[in-house]
Amino acid sequence: MTSPLFSLFSDPGRQGAAPEGKFTACWQSPSNIALVKYWGKRDDQMPVNPSLSMTLEKAVSLTLLEAKAGEAKKGLVEVNGDPQHPFIPKMQQLIGKLFPGIPSLGNFSFRATTSNTFPHSTGIASSASGLSAFTLCLLDIACQSMNLEIPLPEWKQVASFASRLGSGSACRSIYGGFAVWGRSAAVPGFCGG
Repeated sequence: MTSPLFSLFSDPGRQGAAPEGKFTACWQSPSNIALVKYWGKRDDQMPVNPSLSMTLEKAVSLTLLEAKAGEAKKGLVEVNGDPQHPFIPKMQQLIGKLFPGIPSLGNFSFRATTSNTFPHSTGIASSASGLSAFTLCLLDIACQSMNLEIPLPEWKQVASFASRLGSGSACRSIYGGFAVWGRSAAVPGFCGG
């Protein structure tokens, strides 16, 4: 799935540095708790109904992503030093969805180190914060490799759209406080994320 939001990543006039060498990005992203849940998604990863969540500022996922060009195996090769880590398929699927819109990601082998500031299996979903932090790292590396700077409002839009491709709830972790995902007449001027 591509989006007009990704056009800046494929514009040859905006591509500076060659996608060679090694790049590192480190981001954290908060988890969120849905106060109004969505009840399913359409094929394009948009919710059937809008949802409302509250961001948990102290419950975050921390991700360090290293990208290296020139290796035989491309994509995500390990998480926390484990090439068989159970998160790899979902994270690799996200890279695959981002690749058509951000082709420079296809040049790299990625190694992720990730952790949470909250305990596992306590009812706080780590998939939203984890995929959100991972997405922010991927976008950061794409920007570094292309010598590209994106203004903050546009960055949040791109990051929210991109993280949604990995996990619907992840798009709400890009914004702090309360976040709405999906179109709602209750939020004037909001078109959905």
